[in-house]
Amino acid sequence: MIINKPAGEEPMPALLLIPGYTCASIEHLRETHPYRRLIDAYVDAGYVTLRIEKSGLGDSWNTPECASTDLHDEIESFEQGLKTLRSLPYVDPSRIIIYGHSMGGVVAPAISARHDIAGVIAYGTVALSWFEYMLGLVQFGESDFQAYSLSAHEQIVKTVNHYHPGNATLAVFPLTDHYLAKSGTMQEAYDKLIGGQVLQLFDEYNPEVGNSAVTWSNRVVVME
Repeated sequence: MIINKPAGEEPMPALLLIPGYTCASIEHLRETHPYRRLIDAYVDAGYVTLRIEKSGLGDSWNTPECASTDLHDEIESFEQGLKTLRSLPYVDPSRIIIYGHSMGGVVAPAISARHDIAGVIAYGTVALSWFEYMLGLVQFGESDFQAYSLSAHEQIVKTVNHYHPGNATLAVFPLTDHYLAKSGTMQEAYDKLIGGQVLQLFDEYNPEVGNSAVTWSNRVVVME
């Protein structure tokens, strides 16, 4: 578990960051990495942040290889992270936000359904079966060629608001891709990724994604 926090020991709001499905370490993030920029935005706003290495990665010990784990394993792992976050003396357990990116947007609500969470943010996630998702990759998208149709995200908002009226909000960031980068059109984003220009995508991070998330979180946790 990796914790970033502002100065001070008084109970603060907190963020649990749940990454996408890939088996890659998120411990040492370069300054331009989108997760690092998102974390920095929250810490600058007064939040403690916690992220967890997936099973078998980083300093994980005596855990299965990441590639061998399934969805239930991931939910259990990040749920333990939430419990740890809540136990920290400088965290206000009533003011915790979960941010799920990509597949993390599936894990986050699964955890929040079993715990009292202040709010959940899902970015670039899915509300479809695997077959529908794969088919949608070639049918829909703007910059986000890895992700999904707008209608899927609208369906998530509609479903949440059906059971919890007025709780869900849809935010759309034009020309912004799966890496939180304002990379241009879908074709331009694809060319950069396939051409090995991932660091350029990092440089094109859209700060509005992080700023909007922090602004929404502040409203939810009622920052004083």
